[in-house]
Amino acid sequence: MGKRVADKTTQCQEGLSTAKPWDVFDTEVKPHLSADQVYGDLAKLNRRHRARWTACCPFHDDRTPSLSINPVTLEWHCFGCDAGGGPIQYVQRRGELSWMEAAQELARMAGVDPLVLQTDRVSRLPSHLRPSPPSSPRPARPRIPTPPPAATYIRPHECGVRALWNSALPVTESREVSNWIRTRHLDPAVIADRGLARALAPGTDIPPWAYLGRRSWGRTGHRLLLPLYGSTGKMESFRARLVRSTSEQGIPKSLAPKGYNVGGMVYVNALARTILQQGRAPEWWPVDRPLRLVITEGDPDFLTWSTRGGDADETAPAVMGVVSGSWTETIADRVPSGTQVGIRTHHDTSGKKYAQQIYETLKNRCHVLRAARKEGTIHD
Repeated sequence: MGKRVADKTTQCQEGLSTAKPWDVFDTEVKPHLSADQVYGDLAKLNRRHRARWTACCPFHDDRTPSLSINPVTLEWHCFGCDAGGGPIQYVQRRGELSWMEAAQELARMAGVDPLVLQTDRVSRLPSHLRPSPPSSPRPARPRIPTPPPAATYIRPHECGVRALWNSALPVTESREVSNWIRTRHLDPAVIADRGLARALAPGTDIPPWAYLGRRSWGRTGHRLLLPLYGSTGKMESFRARLVRSTSEQGIPKSLAPKGYNVGGMVYVNALARTILQQGRAPEWWPVDRPLRLVITEGDPDFLTWSTRGGDADETAPAVMGVVSGSWTETIADRVPSGTQVGIRTHHDTSGKKYAQQIYETLKNRCHVLRAARKEGTIHD
């Protein structure tokens, strides 16, 4: 009997000595961590939504909460600077630590002996030679292949897009933008909290593509910035919405970057962006409920549908907004099969064209419905 116990102990020790440190972390440390332990000190942390917390990102000058946290999986992503990962990557960046140092710090948070991570095979190596784990370890899942970038679409430079977005203000801090939002019977605070749009800040360095003729978007009154996302869920461009009354002829209500097109990009709420990134429903979505997607047309309708429902509604629909050239087969391929899709484009010539295009790309895989026209409805 004693020999059996000794043999079993030896086998366990041998198994531990050959285990990879990130596997040990996943099995021995991560199950004992909570989101509050890891992310509880973030500025403007909002825990109202059980499946998604938001906070200000500590890795860039973030005045509007753009950091999204999954309190179940402990994964995080910033919609402002595009940083993301799991708890180890977060602690690494906050403390400028090595992978092992961050893992040990999290072990201490969880009340686990950090020595459990020091396997024989790894601990003999210098810290700079220790292998790094995958950024987001996950069980293997079938996924739709990430589509290649469309070569025919010309985008503004990524750094310029990010810089303009990061320098923009929350819509609640711009009286002009907030007033326009209220005229649409929308709440600026909800738009700011959900990261749907931002306000162009006065005195911002404007890139050459953010002009109408010789005047910047700020001077023409196009101060509401709505980000556009490509088929991989990455912010790639903007449309700027006019928020001030003007009698000047030839001023469009919405502008795309000068010299670039916005084909193959859509407006998205948080759930729709996850769908583009993963090609499937998020892990927290109830398995007994079909995924729902609402596709709208234009800026106001997208904002209206994206602000419906409270943060406690975990099964609120994903929302995508289209403009001319937005919808492509590549975008359609990211919508999971079986999704309930509601098309709410306008009932004019353009809207009917968009609706038909969306229907044709999804009819064989999804349950697609076209919203009936309501008399007296005014689209802008």
